[in-house]
Amino acid sequence: MSKSIPEIIKEFFRSKEGELPFYTCVFRNDGVVIYKNNSKIDEASIGALMGGVWQAATALTSFIPTQTSQNNHSEIFRFSFDTSSNGIYILPLKADKFEYYLGVIYCNEINPGFLKNKMRDLSLKFFGYMNERYKKENSVQINPQSQFLFTEISDEEIDKMFGIVGI
Repeated sequence: MSKSIPEIIKEFFRSKEGELPFYTCVFRNDGVVIYKNNSKIDEASIGALMGGVWQAATALTSFIPTQTSQNNHSEIFRFSFDTSSNGIYILPLKADKFEYYLGVIYCNEINPGFLKNKMRDLSLKFFGYMNERYKKENSVQINPQSQFLFTEISDEEIDKMFGIVGI
């Protein structure tokens, strides 16, 4: 039985729980939390606020002038709101044709730059994991023999079939 994208997200991030900061969550663009590592924080509020912040930041990017006539959005945007040791960090996670977001709240972090880099690496690992896992579980395995309606039919049998109608 194949797993859904939310199940695969939970599976991946649960396997990384020892490496995650104080509060880490994965949420949809509507703020619904798919995964969280800290049960003491209200996930509905955090998801809604992070989703709203991400949407607002995305809307603000439309005001950024582009250098070319093509709006090249190949660069991955991320959101950061922080002091030198505490903050919020959000980045997109692509999963198949859906987009989820990795949200992190950190506190008393000695090196937030290192933490952010670690989260970007984690998002890339997730992309690879998702690619491998989702495609493997949701792809149809085709037996080369099953591609043909008739696998063993002779020329003589074909002649008999079409000879009746005069083709």
